[in-house]
Amino acid sequence: MKKFFVPALLACGVMGVLHSQKHLLVGNVAAAANVSTAHANTKTVDDCLNCTAVNKKCINGVCEWGQIHYTSSQTIPGTPIRFRCFYHYEWSDGSISPTYYVIQGFACLQD
Repeated sequence: MKKFFVPALLACGVMGVLHSQKHLLVGNVAAAANVSTAHANTKTVDDCLNCTAVNKKCINGVCEWGQIHYTSSQTIPGTPIRFRCFYHYEWSDGSISPTYYVIQGFACLQD
């Protein structure tokens, strides 16, 4: 009877160790996932802290680049002829930046 009893205890001991290791592994994976999520959240916060250019805006914790829209062009007389191109940026939340302009040697394409 001891022959069966000892292997049975050993088998139970091995199963107990395997069961403990499984829970340890699951716990480590969950902890790693939490760290990864925390890092991802920190990244978006960091992105918003550095989201300072006129063509960028923090929307829902993500730094977005606005789409540029040219609205008009003015000819500046002289030699050579120059053009003042007016534009603004638009973002996914529907917001619009103030109007800016750039002076360049060619007319801008308007939207």
